[in-house]
Amino acid sequence: MLMANLLTQKNVIDVKQFGGAGTFIVQANILNLQYKLYEACPTAAQNGHLCNRKLSDQRLCSSCGLVAKNPTDAILLRLELQDLMDKECRQNITMFTSSAQKYLGRKASEMRMMEQEGDGEGLARLLDSFIGKKIVAKIVIKEKDANWGGEGSSLHKFDWVVTSIFVPTTEAYAKDDGEQQKTEE
Repeated sequence: MLMANLLTQKNVIDVKQFGGAGTFIVQANILNLQYKLYEACPTAAQNGHLCNRKLSDQRLCSSCGLVAKNPTDAILLRLELQDLMDKECRQNITMFTSSAQKYLGRKASEMRMMEQEGDGEGLARLLDSFIGKKIVAKIVIKEKDANWGGEGSSLHKFDWVVTSIFVPTTEAYAKDDGEQQKTEE
């Protein structure tokens, strides 16, 4: 499996052509975004962060095995990106609660309140305000366990997950020496 650590800004097409797992800083335009609010496990994990796993209808956490009395609101945001140069090149990415809240400028609980108060128009305006905008994000690409395309196929499924959103400083990203670190496992 190819792995990379490319911490210079790349277009979507460059990352897709690499064809492997790794960490990338991707710049692209947003074509579409959809969200899903859900109840999440509020249990603190060993790393100090919340477990944040989606709870079952009975508020049971499949990771911790605990029933949450006071679940937290969480959000899953799916974005369809369009390459800045090749408008035909598109890629879906996922943002979980921390990155999604930072990007949208709203907490999941605020969005839940908007839903409950019947402010669907306000939510639609909020989401629509991001369509057509440029995004720069640090993305981790992981290869899924399952092969796609049948037995003996070399097709693999990759998940693109945002780990942070930022506006890069010119100093930090002015130097793009194009070095790539690839390892085969």
